[in-house]
Amino acid sequence: MALNSVTICAICATLRLLGLWIFPSLGGLLDKSVEFSTPVTSYRSLKEALVLGMGSANTITFDNGYYNGGVVHHPPLLLQALQGIPISYHEYLFIFFDCLILMQFIKLTAQVKRQNKLFVNIPTWLPALIYAINPLSLLSCLSKSSVIFTNWCIINAVVQAMNGNIPITALFVALSGYLSLYPILLIFPLVNLVNLNSSRSQRVNHTIRLTLYAIYYCVFLIFISYKINGNNWNFLRANYMVFLNFEIVTPNLGIWWYFFIEMFTEFIPFFKGAFGLFLFSFVIPLTIRFCGQPFYVSIVILGWLILTKPYPVLGDYGFWFSFLAYFVPVAGYMRYKVFAMLLFIHGIMLSPIFYHLWIGSGSGNSNFFYAVSLVNALAIGTILSDLIWAMLRHEYDGETPNYDVKLAQV
Repeated sequence: MALNSVTICAICATLRLLGLWIFPSLGGLLDKSVEFSTPVTSYRSLKEALVLGMGSANTITFDNGYYNGGVVHHPPLLLQALQGIPISYHEYLFIFFDCLILMQFIKLTAQVKRQNKLFVNIPTWLPALIYAINPLSLLSCLSKSSVIFTNWCIINAVVQAMNGNIPITALFVALSGYLSLYPILLIFPLVNLVNLNSSRSQRVNHTIRLTLYAIYYCVFLIFISYKINGNNWNFLRANYMVFLNFEIVTPNLGIWWYFFIEMFTEFIPFFKGAFGLFLFSFVIPLTIRFCGQPFYVSIVILGWLILTKPYPVLGDYGFWFSFLAYFVPVAGYMRYKVFAMLLFIHGIMLSPIFYHLWIGSGSGNSNFFYAVSLVNALAIGTILSDLIWAMLRHEYDGETPNYDVKLAQV
């Protein structure tokens, strides 16, 4: 079966439009759920930011107190970009961006098939179709979580890195970091991806150029935001320090929140630093160790960032699962893929139930919900370890997979 991009886009848009029309109140319910919404990605927060700053001429009016209320956690440029679109059309905007992400998956698959014969048997439409029909991606779109804009920037950065387009790669890496901070760390594996087919002398040049371009774009975006925000830097705290300091301690699917509601106040700064360091500490070692497999390690690091960041949502996982289709050629090396996926499904099914027992009916406590968060973390951690083992075995066996050889996992 061969599906073209138009067909898959039609499937993607149709599923989302049907969900929007058949269940018109579903988006609001999802936006209130901790599985699809956090204070930094919530559509309620985004809509309130647009309404809060709306001036008489239908433009965002920033003042020195705009980011001081603890409600707005979206960067100024995103708010400016959305202010010209009526709120009643926002559902269709998110569906449009979902289709754009899908198109980039098709483009990415075509590129990797041309550049590496390992991927030649992967259908060009497979990752895109997984994204189109994945319930997590579909429900995330209906919830109108702003994570979709970050995901669009990430997939564009990977596509442009595969093309070797250094300025545009740096632009999308900077944009993803501008929207959600931690994706800026993807610059490390993407440097290797840009340098994949380069000579030794070109690698140094490409690395320096990509780094300088990324710094330039980041500085430019921050400066423009500063000017838009009335020459005030308070948006930095609301948009970026909220990640680094985990300032909004609220239940979510991550592994951070429970520690900081149970911990003595004196220890909180130390452990916030430890958690942040833990998130960062694996990025560079993985990039160096798998410098010969930059595409695969980019996917692994993206999964690691989603697992360890303070405010994950199921939309992050739905996006990342589409990348797992590229591991089909080495799936024979993976030992726990069925167990991990069943564990993840188990976790997301119990998550709303345990949250309701804790918050809704009061017949449970925070341990109920955090236990499910740990189940999700175990599932994703198992998938990541399986992917890394598959990469090691592929490296060991060379170009031809040999599933008969049994090696010990140490």
